Amino acid sequence: MIKQSVERTIEVGDDAYPIQMFGPIDLITIHRVIPNDLMAIQSVWQEWLEQTVHRLKSIPTPHFSISHFDGSDHYGLTVGCEVSTFETIPDGLPRLHLPRRSYVEFTYHGPAEGLMEKQNDLLTNRIPALDIPVNAQQLIGVYTMEQDQITEDITTNFYVPLVDQPL
Repeated sequence: MIKQSVERTIEVGDDAYPIQMFGPIDLITIHRVIPNDLMAIQSVWQEWLEQTVHRLKSIPTPHFSISHFDGSDHYGLTVGCEVSTFETIPDGLPRLHLPRRSYVEFTYHGPAEGLMEKQNDLLTNRIPALDIPVNAQQLIGVYTMEQDQITEDITTNFYVPLVDQPL
């Protein structure tokens, strides 16, 4: 379960964004440093899907992406899915533990090809306008679509951690 509680909302202009508390979440992942372009992002997702199907024989949802931005033209992208316990997954799959913490939540609903534009809008406009301290270099995306829904309208939640609780 992703959403556990709404602590409060923060208003920016005419928009209001919830601050969610969630976690802990255990993920199996892959991590790559890539240029900020759609082809590179798609290649990491394709690698993740192939690895997951090969190792787990299924594609669990929701999918997570954790982006680490450092101001350069490349960024770290971690892609993964939640598991109930690390003990039941095959050896060799990298693991990541997201602790219980607070995040500002942004929601996108629309065509899959609009995700990149939404992410860029969050990073350049929405997140800098927040009136609370957040770690703007980290962005967690939670995708609940199945693999065959990638071309349809999708709903994606993006989470930015508060700085008083580093990831």
